[in-house]
Amino acid sequence: MLFWQILIDGFAIGSLYALGAMGFALIFGVSGVLNLSHGALMVAAVVAAWAAGNDLHAGPYTGAAVGVTVGFAISLLTYFIIVRPLQRTVKIREEEKEIFILTATLLWGIMIQELIAYFYTNNAKTVAPIVGGVVSIAGVRTPANEVFTALVCWLVIALLWLLVNRTRAGKAVLAASMNPRGVTLLGVELSRVLYRRVGNLWLTDWRRRCFARHVSRRVVL
Repeated sequence: MLFWQILIDGFAIGSLYALGAMGFALIFGVSGVLNLSHGALMVAAVVAAWAAGNDLHAGPYTGAAVGVTVGFAISLLTYFIIVRPLQRTVKIREEEKEIFILTATLLWGIMIQELIAYFYTNNAKTVAPIVGGVVSIAGVRTPANEVFTALVCWLVIALLWLLVNRTRAGKAVLAASMNPRGVTLLGVELSRVLYRRVGNLWLTDWRRRCFARHVSRRVVL
């Protein structure tokens, strides 16, 4: 029984990590930007979802929508305020821009975390699951939300694979990760490809939202 419970929980959490790894790979592969504020952005999305349910008494689906919207907005803000100005500045040598962006996103992430802690403290918070109830798998009582999260993660992974390998936009993203200069010479505007990878943060924000619901549900049980 314990073996099956560990296997099921490991599969669910592994699904989240797999989707997260794909998100990091897309962002770093296309832009070469190692965004160290990534975790803070996802935390901000989850806290926004929690606040919508706790303060505004919104339902789980509305709270999830609020969390995704806030996370996406802060992701765009991070790119246009932190990353893009450093990429375009002529005051920093090209070989030094990567370390500047890395440091800037780290400090930006710390600022976001401290701002969240100031308004909402660092105490653990419980988020209502999107899918309630418990299902039995191999005799193990498993939260339905955990199964739902794992299935959606693999569905998104499959859709991302199809996007990258079967669509023109996806092939542009793949080509940009291999040779950005070559993509530009072929007439593909690289900035549009980079904007697409910002949209990928939307997926990771949603993933963190599901992760918070999965963990909080486990704590309650």
